[in-house]
Amino acid sequence: MTEKQMLRSVLERLEETGNLTVCTASVDPRYELGAVLTYYDNQRPILFTRVKGSDLSVAGAIYGNRRILYDLLKTSPERRMEKLAGAIACPAKPRLLDKGPVQEKQVTHGIDLRRMYPIPTSNELDSAPFITAGMFVSKDP
Repeated sequence: MTEKQMLRSVLERLEETGNLTVCTASVDPRYELGAVLTYYDNQRPILFTRVKGSDLSVAGAIYGNRRILYDLLKTSPERRMEKLAGAIACPAKPRLLDKGPVQEKQVTHGIDLRRMYPIPTSNELDSAPFITAGMFVSKDP
């Protein structure tokens, strides 16, 4: 994996190292998707390519396995604190781009996350669907 910090690169690296399971069976984001991740104790990164009610794929348990996480961070259990402390103390300078994959689709109005994305409901005790490790993209003023 190059020093890119984006989901596409992480998925590529997981696939290269044999650590990504691609689920091509149709799964319902209500209970089924979460049940599959729970079956693997959230230790196996899975890319669900056919999520009922959506044209989008869903990735789960990407960082659930520490061995895989250390590989992605290019560190070891013994050096993890040093690696993380170094990143906090001396963060890499961001590369500003005029154009990139993140700009493929821009939504500026009518934003309704529950309508736009297949947000899973993991179990019957959840009060609603929710994103567990969400992210957002913002514009640098």
